[in-house]
Amino acid sequence: MFELIKKGLLTGLGLAVITKAKLEGILGKLVEEGKMSREEAEKFRDELLRSGEEHWTEMEEKISKSVKDLIGGMDLCHKDDLRELHQKLLAQEIRLAELEKRQPSAP
Repeated sequence: MFELIKKGLLTGLGLAVITKAKLEGILGKLVEEGKMSREEAEKFRDELLRSGEEHWTEMEEKISKSVKDLIGGMDLCHKDDLRELHQKLLAQEIRLAELEKRQPSAP
């Protein structure tokens, strides 16, 4: 499940990189055609990139929360619970071994 989410995020990141390259190409063309000044193009690019980063961060936070909610609702065992059970099991094994030593051997 995590691999699927990871692949989705990486795909989105790849699209963002491609989009940035295309954006700079389009803005460069507009500057060459005189439809936009270099400063306007840079300001517009920076605004779009900032906005894109904000949306990306919001999306990551929403996905993270959704995954945590999904996993939390699955009633899965946590590592700490497993460690505690393992310690209890070891203690019982030691106790059993001590009891077996005390018991006389059967004829």
